[in-house]
Amino acid sequence: MRNFSAKTSSRKVPLVRPGGDLVTGVKSSMNLQLDDLERHAVDKTRHRLGLALFVFAVMFASLAGRLVHLNAQSDAVDSGGGLSAFTTPQQRPLITDRHGTLLVTHIDAYTLGARPQMIDNAEEVTAALTGIFPQLNHRRTGRLLASNSRYVDLNRGVTPRQYQDVLMIGNPGLVLTPSKKRVYPHGPAAAHILGFVSSDWRGLAGLERAMDMDVPVPDDEGKVVTTIDLSVQHAVRAELQKGVETFGAIGGGAVIMDVRNGEVLALVSLPDFDPNHPVATPQSHHFNRATQGVY
Repeated sequence: MRNFSAKTSSRKVPLVRPGGDLVTGVKSSMNLQLDDLERHAVDKTRHRLGLALFVFAVMFASLAGRLVHLNAQSDAVDSGGGLSAFTTPQQRPLITDRHGTLLVTHIDAYTLGARPQMIDNAEEVTAALTGIFPQLNHRRTGRLLASNSRYVDLNRGVTPRQYQDVLMIGNPGLVLTPSKKRVYPHGPAAAHILGFVSSDWRGLAGLERAMDMDVPVPDDEGKVVTTIDLSVQHAVRAELQKGVETFGAIGGGAVIMDVRNGEVLALVSLPDFDPNHPVATPQSHHFNRATQGVY
Protein backbone atom coordinates (compact mmCIF):
# COMPACT_ATOMS: atom_id res chain seq x y z
CA MET A 1 0.00 0.00 0.00
CA ARG A 2 1.26 3.34 -1.01
CA ASN A 3 1.37 6.25 1.38
CA PHE A 4 0.45 9.67 0.03
CA SER A 5 1.57 12.74 1.85
CA ALA A 6 0.23 16.27 1.14
CA LYS A 7 2.70 18.92 0.26
CA THR A 8 2.34 22.13 2.11
CA SER A 9 2.71 25.32 0.06
CA SER A 10 5.67 27.38 0.95
CA ARG A 11 3.56 30.54 0.74
CA LYS A 12 2.34 31.60 4.12
CA VAL A 13 -1.21 32.96 4.39
CA PRO A 14 -1.49 35.46 7.19
CA LEU A 15 -3.88 34.54 9.90
CA VAL A 16 -6.15 36.99 11.68
CA ARG A 17 -6.25 36.27 15.32
CA PRO A 18 -9.26 37.11 17.47
CA GLY A 19 -9.20 40.86 18.12
CA GLY A 20 -6.72 41.34 15.27
CA ASP A 21 -6.98 43.78 12.33
CA LEU A 22 -8.68 42.36 9.19
CA VAL A 23 -7.34 45.18 7.04
CA THR A 24 -3.79 44.28 8.02
CA GLY A 25 -4.37 40.77 6.82
CA VAL A 26 -5.88 41.91 3.54
CA LYS A 27 -3.02 44.36 2.99
CA SER A 28 -0.40 41.73 3.40
CA SER A 29 -2.23 39.08 1.34
CA MET A 30 -3.24 41.32 -1.62
CA ASN A 31 -0.25 43.59 -1.48
CA LEU A 32 -2.49 46.70 -1.39
CA GLN A 33 -2.07 49.79 0.69
CA LEU A 34 -4.98 51.39 2.57
CA ASP A 35 -4.41 54.76 0.91
CA ASP A 36 -4.75 53.05 -2.51
CA LEU A 37 -8.24 51.86 -1.59
CA GLU A 38 -9.21 55.34 -0.41
CA ARG A 39 -7.81 56.94 -3.57
CA HIS A 40 -9.74 54.51 -5.73
CA ALA A 41 -13.02 55.31 -3.92
CA VAL A 42 -12.41 59.07 -4.19
CA ASP A 43 -11.63 58.84 -7.91
CA LYS A 44 -14.78 56.81 -8.54
CA THR A 45 -16.91 59.33 -6.61
CA ARG A 46 -15.40 62.24 -8.50
CA HIS A 47 -16.16 60.51 -11.81
CA ARG A 48 -19.81 59.99 -10.84
CA LEU A 49 -20.17 63.58 -9.63
CA GLY A 50 -18.63 64.89 -12.82
CA LEU A 51 -21.04 62.85 -14.93
CA ALA A 52 -24.02 64.06 -12.88
CA LEU A 53 -22.91 67.70 -13.18
CA PHE A 54 -22.53 67.30 -16.94
CA VAL A 55 -26.06 65.90 -17.28
CA PHE A 56 -27.56 68.73 -15.18
CA ALA A 57 -25.60 71.31 -17.18
CA VAL A 58 -27.02 69.96 -20.45
CA MET A 59 -30.56 69.98 -19.02
CA PHE A 60 -30.34 73.56 -17.75
CA ALA A 61 -28.75 74.73 -21.01
CA SER A 62 -31.64 73.20 -22.95
CA LEU A 63 -34.22 74.87 -20.68
CA ALA A 64 -32.46 78.22 -20.94
CA GLY A 65 -32.38 77.94 -24.73
CA ARG A 66 -36.08 77.13 -24.81
CA LEU A 67 -36.92 80.14 -22.62
CA VAL A 68 -34.89 82.44 -24.85
CA HIS A 69 -36.69 81.05 -27.90
CA LEU A 70 -40.14 81.57 -26.35
CA ASN A 71 -39.27 85.12 -25.31
CA ALA A 72 -38.09 85.89 -28.80
CA GLN A 73 -41.34 84.57 -30.25
CA SER A 74 -43.36 86.61 -27.75
CA ASP A 75 -41.45 89.78 -28.64
CA ALA A 76 -41.99 89.11 -32.32
CA VAL A 77 -45.74 88.65 -31.83
CA ASP A 78 -46.08 91.81 -29.74
CA SER A 79 -43.98 93.91 -32.12
CA GLY A 80 -45.99 92.66 -35.08
CA GLY A 81 -49.42 93.36 -33.62
CA GLY A 82 -49.95 89.80 -32.39
CA LEU A 83 -52.51 88.63 -29.91
CA SER A 84 -52.23 91.69 -27.67
CA ALA A 85 -52.83 94.27 -30.42
CA PHE A 86 -56.37 95.38 -29.52
CA THR A 87 -57.06 94.72 -25.84
CA THR A 88 -58.84 97.99 -24.97
CA PRO A 89 -61.81 99.89 -26.47
CA GLN A 90 -59.45 102.69 -27.52
CA GLN A 91 -57.36 100.22 -29.54
CA ARG A 92 -60.01 98.09 -31.25
CA PRO A 93 -61.23 99.93 -34.36
CA LEU A 94 -64.79 100.18 -35.60
CA ILE A 95 -65.75 97.95 -38.54
CA THR A 96 -67.98 99.00 -41.45
CA ASP A 97 -69.21 97.54 -44.70
CA ARG A 98 -68.07 98.90 -48.07
CA HIS A 99 -70.61 101.76 -47.88
CA GLY A 100 -69.70 102.91 -44.36
CA THR A 101 -72.53 101.16 -42.50
CA LEU A 102 -71.39 100.24 -38.99
CA LEU A 103 -71.00 96.52 -38.47
CA VAL A 104 -69.10 96.67 -35.17
CA THR A 105 -68.85 99.47 -32.62
CA HIS A 106 -68.67 99.87 -28.86
CA ILE A 107 -70.84 101.71 -26.38
CA ASP A 108 -70.62 102.84 -22.78
CA ALA A 109 -71.58 100.02 -20.46
CA TYR A 110 -70.96 98.78 -16.92
CA THR A 111 -69.45 95.81 -15.13
CA LEU A 112 -71.54 94.21 -12.40
CA GLY A 113 -69.77 92.98 -9.29
CA ALA A 114 -70.67 92.36 -5.67
CA ARG A 115 -69.27 92.47 -2.14
CA PRO A 116 -70.73 89.26 -0.66
CA GLN A 117 -69.91 90.24 2.92
CA MET A 118 -72.38 93.13 2.59
CA ILE A 119 -75.21 90.96 1.21
CA ASP A 120 -77.46 89.31 3.81
CA ASN A 121 -80.24 88.04 1.54
CA ALA A 122 -78.13 86.28 -1.10
CA GLU A 123 -81.00 84.13 -2.42
CA GLU A 124 -83.30 87.11 -3.02
CA VAL A 125 -80.55 89.11 -4.74
CA THR A 126 -79.68 86.10 -6.91
CA ALA A 127 -83.30 85.75 -8.06
CA ALA A 128 -83.47 89.46 -8.89
CA LEU A 129 -80.19 89.42 -10.85
CA THR A 130 -81.05 86.34 -12.89
CA GLY A 131 -84.33 88.04 -13.79
CA ILE A 132 -82.38 90.98 -15.22
CA PHE A 133 -79.59 88.86 -16.73
CA PRO A 134 -81.03 85.54 -18.01
CA GLN A 135 -77.54 84.40 -19.07
CA LEU A 136 -76.37 84.25 -15.44
CA ASN A 137 -76.20 80.80 -13.91
CA HIS A 138 -78.51 80.85 -10.89
CA ARG A 139 -76.57 78.29 -8.84
CA ARG A 140 -73.15 79.86 -9.54
CA THR A 141 -74.42 83.39 -8.81
CA GLY A 142 -75.98 82.27 -5.53
CA ARG A 143 -72.76 80.51 -4.51
CA LEU A 144 -70.70 83.63 -5.24
CA LEU A 145 -73.04 85.94 -3.36
CA ALA A 146 -73.05 83.62 -0.33
CA SER A 147 -69.27 83.31 -0.22
CA ASN A 148 -66.86 85.12 2.10
CA SER A 149 -65.02 86.85 -0.74
CA ARG A 150 -64.42 90.57 -0.53
CA TYR A 151 -65.41 91.05 -4.19
CA VAL A 152 -66.74 88.87 -7.02
CA ASP A 153 -67.22 89.68 -10.71
CA LEU A 154 -70.71 88.75 -11.93
CA ASN A 155 -71.33 90.17 -15.41
CA ARG A 156 -69.76 92.46 -18.00
CA GLY A 157 -71.35 94.63 -20.65
CA VAL A 158 -74.27 95.83 -18.54
CA THR A 159 -76.42 98.19 -20.61
CA PRO A 160 -77.82 101.50 -19.28
CA ARG A 161 -81.29 99.92 -18.99
CA GLN A 162 -79.91 96.97 -17.01
CA TYR A 163 -77.93 99.47 -14.93
CA GLN A 164 -81.17 101.12 -13.84
CA ASP A 165 -82.78 97.75 -13.07
CA VAL A 166 -79.85 96.79 -10.82
CA LEU A 167 -80.12 100.10 -8.99
CA MET A 168 -83.81 99.35 -8.33
CA ILE A 169 -82.78 96.23 -6.37
CA GLY A 170 -81.42 98.66 -3.80
CA ASN A 171 -78.71 96.44 -2.35
CA PRO A 172 -75.50 98.27 -1.34
CA GLY A 173 -73.49 95.08 -1.86
CA LEU A 174 -73.91 95.30 -5.64
CA VAL A 175 -71.22 97.28 -7.47
CA LEU A 176 -71.50 98.80 -10.95
CA THR A 177 -68.34 100.21 -12.55
CA PRO A 178 -68.18 102.01 -15.94
CA SER A 179 -66.74 100.02 -18.85
CA LYS A 180 -67.16 99.52 -22.61
CA LYS A 181 -69.08 96.88 -24.56
CA ARG A 182 -68.38 95.65 -28.08
CA VAL A 183 -71.65 95.83 -30.02
CA TYR A 184 -72.75 94.21 -33.29
CA PRO A 185 -75.79 96.29 -34.35
CA HIS A 186 -77.04 93.85 -36.99
CA GLY A 187 -76.96 90.78 -34.77
CA PRO A 188 -76.46 87.49 -36.60
CA ALA A 189 -76.54 89.04 -40.10
CA ALA A 190 -72.74 88.86 -40.48
CA ALA A 191 -71.83 86.83 -37.41
CA HIS A 192 -69.39 84.43 -39.08
CA ILE A 193 -67.61 87.27 -40.85
CA LEU A 194 -67.20 89.51 -37.82
CA GLY A 195 -66.78 86.97 -35.03
CA PHE A 196 -66.73 88.25 -31.46
CA VAL A 197 -64.42 89.20 -28.59
CA SER A 198 -63.83 87.94 -25.06
CA SER A 199 -64.51 89.88 -21.89
CA ASP A 200 -60.94 91.22 -22.00
CA TRP A 201 -61.39 92.46 -25.60
CA ARG A 202 -59.42 89.73 -27.36
CA GLY A 203 -60.75 88.49 -30.68
CA LEU A 204 -62.04 84.91 -30.49
CA ALA A 205 -63.48 84.37 -33.98
CA GLY A 206 -63.94 85.88 -37.41
CA LEU A 207 -62.52 89.26 -38.36
CA GLU A 208 -62.13 90.19 -34.68
CA ARG A 209 -59.62 87.36 -34.24
CA ALA A 210 -57.98 88.03 -37.61
CA MET A 211 -57.27 91.61 -36.54
CA ASP A 212 -55.39 90.34 -33.51
CA MET A 213 -53.39 87.89 -35.60
CA ASP A 214 -52.58 90.12 -38.59
CA VAL A 215 -53.53 93.71 -37.91
CA PRO A 216 -55.13 95.55 -40.87
CA VAL A 217 -54.50 99.27 -41.22
CA PRO A 218 -57.58 101.33 -40.28
CA ASP A 219 -58.53 104.25 -42.47
CA ASP A 220 -58.15 107.89 -41.46
CA GLU A 221 -61.30 107.76 -39.34
CA GLY A 222 -60.06 104.85 -37.23
CA LYS A 223 -62.26 102.27 -38.95
CA VAL A 224 -61.69 98.99 -40.75
CA VAL A 225 -63.65 99.01 -44.01
CA THR A 226 -64.63 95.56 -45.30
CA THR A 227 -65.73 94.58 -48.81
CA ILE A 228 -69.07 93.33 -47.47
CA ASP A 229 -72.25 94.93 -48.80
CA LEU A 230 -74.70 94.67 -45.90
CA SER A 231 -77.80 94.82 -48.13
CA VAL A 232 -76.49 91.90 -50.21
CA GLN A 233 -75.58 90.08 -47.00
CA HIS A 234 -79.16 90.35 -45.70
CA ALA A 235 -80.61 89.17 -49.04
CA VAL A 236 -78.30 86.14 -49.25
CA ARG A 237 -79.03 85.16 -45.66
CA ALA A 238 -82.79 85.33 -46.25
CA GLU A 239 -82.61 83.16 -49.41
CA LEU A 240 -80.29 80.65 -47.79
CA GLN A 241 -82.63 80.37 -44.82
CA LYS A 242 -85.51 79.57 -47.18
CA GLY A 243 -83.45 76.86 -48.86
CA VAL A 244 -82.48 75.27 -45.56
CA GLU A 245 -86.09 75.18 -44.42
CA THR A 246 -87.41 73.91 -47.78
CA PHE A 247 -85.04 70.96 -47.95
CA GLY A 248 -84.82 70.29 -44.22
CA ALA A 249 -81.05 70.74 -44.29
CA ILE A 250 -78.94 70.78 -41.14
CA GLY A 251 -77.22 73.91 -42.45
CA GLY A 252 -76.00 75.79 -45.46
CA GLY A 253 -73.39 78.20 -46.75
CA ALA A 254 -73.27 80.82 -49.47
CA VAL A 255 -70.65 83.25 -50.76
CA ILE A 256 -70.99 86.04 -53.34
CA MET A 257 -67.77 87.42 -54.82
CA ASP A 258 -66.86 90.03 -57.39
CA VAL A 259 -65.24 87.93 -60.13
CA ARG A 260 -63.22 90.91 -61.35
CA ASN A 261 -61.18 91.37 -58.17
CA GLY A 262 -62.14 88.55 -55.79
CA GLU A 263 -63.80 90.84 -53.22
CA VAL A 264 -66.33 89.08 -50.99
CA LEU A 265 -69.65 90.91 -51.10
CA ALA A 266 -71.54 88.49 -48.85
CA LEU A 267 -70.76 85.37 -46.84
CA VAL A 268 -73.40 83.47 -44.90
CA SER A 269 -73.29 80.26 -42.87
CA LEU A 270 -76.36 78.71 -41.26
CA PRO A 271 -77.14 78.07 -38.50
CA ASP A 272 -75.58 81.23 -37.19
CA PHE A 273 -75.48 83.07 -33.85
CA ASP A 274 -75.75 86.51 -32.31
CA PRO A 275 -72.21 87.84 -31.71
CA ASN A 276 -73.62 90.07 -28.97
CA HIS A 277 -74.39 86.89 -26.98
CA PRO A 278 -72.24 84.12 -28.49
CA VAL A 279 -72.55 81.80 -25.48
CA ALA A 280 -76.33 81.77 -25.80
CA THR A 281 -76.14 79.44 -28.81
CA PRO A 282 -74.57 75.97 -29.16
CA GLN A 283 -70.89 75.82 -30.08
CA SER A 284 -71.80 74.02 -33.31
CA HIS A 285 -73.46 77.22 -34.60
CA HIS A 286 -70.07 78.95 -34.54
CA PHE A 287 -68.81 76.62 -37.27
CA ASN A 288 -68.40 78.51 -40.55
CA ARG A 289 -69.66 76.21 -43.32
CA ALA A 290 -68.49 78.60 -46.02
CA THR A 291 -64.81 78.60 -45.01
CA GLN A 292 -64.24 75.71 -42.60
CA GLY A 293 -66.29 72.94 -44.19
CA VAL A 294 -64.77 70.41 -46.59
CA TYR A 295 -67.09 69.25 -49.39
